[in-house]
Amino acid sequence: MKFALLLLVFSSVAMGASYSPATDQARFVSIINQYAKQFSQASNGMQRGAARSARRKALCTTFRSMRIRNWVGTITMLDTTGSGRGVLGVNVGQNITLATSSTDDFGESMTHDTISPRSQLFKTVAAERVGARIIFSGNFERGDDDCFAEQSLTTADAMQQPAFGFKFTQVRSASKPVK
Repeated sequence: MKFALLLLVFSSVAMGASYSPATDQARFVSIINQYAKQFSQASNGMQRGAARSARRKALCTTFRSMRIRNWVGTITMLDTTGSGRGVLGVNVGQNITLATSSTDDFGESMTHDTISPRSQLFKTVAAERVGARIIFSGNFERGDDDCFAEQSLTTADAMQQPAFGFKFTQVRSASKPVK
């Protein structure tokens, strides 16, 4: 009987029946921090490469969906592209950022995750300030090296202060009650 109950609980968790934004965010931050520490303690490039590969596997195994809901973070960047589209960066843990991409590797403008200036999301985000705590939802961009697209220029930055590509779909102030 205990085995059947344990199996039922495990199945419910594995199937996502008990989704918890706070728990998922904590898992994400914990994985990033675990492998940042492993990377910084590595004594050679092969060990550092292995840490990044292990982080990728942990992220892909833990987060089967690119979508997250109701995570909490602090705005670190509020800007626009040359064409006026919104660029947003949010810190979700020590040295861990989720951000829209404004350019690709060749300096070409990207608009698939920046925020349309005609959207309600743009108006909501524009009313905030750098340093404000927000609750947000959206989608990670898929990436090859890290499961989620990571925007840093160096491997060291990717591991120790990663900036993951993210498309924000909802944002609200953490200090305002939900209607």
